[in-house]
Amino acid sequence: MGEPWTKGFWEAAHASRTDWSMLLGSLFLLIQGGGAWSCDHKLARPRGDQG
Repeated sequence: MGEPWTKGFWEAAHASRTDWSMLLGSLFLLIQGGGAWSCDHKLARPRGDQG
């Protein structure tokens, strides 16, 4: 594959756009949370009177 900077900055920035979008999306979900439709929210809800 070679050095990422041999073709210039914009080529490297274009190739790493997926990495940046996944990183920023993960940071957003880590900070903000998934909301009421998320799987962990549904698992964390009390399931009624079980005792």
